[in-house]
Amino acid sequence: MKKNLFFLLSLFLGLILFALALSKIGLESIFSAVSAFSLARFVFILIIGFLGVLVSTWRWKIIIQSRHSSKLPFLKILKAKMIGLTINYLTPIVFVGGEPVRAYSLKQETAVPLSKGAASIVIDAVIHLSVIFLFFLIGLLFLFSYFIPPIGFLFLIAGFVIFSFFLFYVFYSKTFNGSSKEKGFFNFFIDILGLNKIKAIRKIEEGINNVEQDISYFFKKQRKQILESSFSLSSVRKIRLLFERAQLSW
Repeated sequence: MKKNLFFLLSLFLGLILFALALSKIGLESIFSAVSAFSLARFVFILIIGFLGVLVSTWRWKIIIQSRHSSKLPFLKILKAKMIGLTINYLTPIVFVGGEPVRAYSLKQETAVPLSKGAASIVIDAVIHLSVIFLFFLIGLLFLFSYFIPPIGFLFLIAGFVIFSFFLFYVFYSKTFNGSSKEKGFFNFFIDILGLNKIKAIRKIEEGINNVEQDISYFFKKQRKQILESSFSLSSVRKIRLLFERAQLSW
């Protein structure tokens, strides 16, 4: 009941924010921007966008399949992916709100347990963010080859890079080097932030531990072939996004 109420509130808030954005921008401005697109360009970008979804779904399938003995149908995984994406864009918490729904949909479609589904989503996100961060660093090199930004902007970038390195270091060190008795990445920050004092967090502690064990198993036991495939697919998807944005600027 509480989950349904939270979803409805998030959906309602998302619709309000969408309506406010429309009123702020104005329908005329939106129609003007859309009319500047030719039909061929619109269809081309639509196809590229859908290919990106297929690539990311295939990457997710590789991750899920690594812990599942029977073969999982791609279309069912795609369905769970699309449901998650829909919730992401309907709620104000973009790229986060639909992930629990995606794990639940995966369970309904393929009988993959919630903990393993949640672990696969975290692994998928970490691989994707790692590739994005790599592209970001490469982009910085190109940026600095053209000009040196203002000192305030440099401090902002430096802070972001250092913080990102810290998060990736903690995640990968806890995942690769931590023993089964040590706290994983999520429990590490839950303890530091004192969130373990919250009753709702304590109730899901066992579930978090199961997710962290699945994540650790994946990176320790399945990392070579699967990580190569997943990283390559993430790179393809990122290149696709860059190409799509280049098309938008033409």
